[in-house]
Amino acid sequence: MSVGRQELLKRVQKRVSEKYEIRACPPYLVREALELILELLKEAVRAGERITISGFGSFQLVQTKAKKGRDFRRGTLLSIPPRHKVVFRASPLLLQKIRPDAKP
Repeated sequence: MSVGRQELLKRVQKRVSEKYEIRACPPYLVREALELILELLKEAVRAGERITISGFGSFQLVQTKAKKGRDFRRGTLLSIPPRHKVVFRASPLLLQKIRPDAKP
C-alpha cells in the first residue's frame, strides 16, 4: 500500500489536531506546509545539496557513470549516457524501526 499526498495530508491534519487539542486543523495550512517542505527539498536537491533528516534518512543527488546496455529486440549494444538520480539512504534509527532484528 502506498500513501499518496492526499492521504498524507489527512494523516498530518489528524495528528496536529490531536496533538494541539483543537477541533480541526485547517486543511489549507497543512497543505501549504507540506508543499513548502517539498519545494524546499526539491530546491536543495537541484542545487546538489545533501539533505539529512535526523532519525529518517538523507537525500543526495548522485551522477551515474556512462555504461553499456543491450537492446534485446535488435540484439545490439547501446551506450547509456551518464545521468543524475536522487538517492535516499535510511538512517540507522529508521532501519531499526523497520527491521527490529537488524544490527545498528
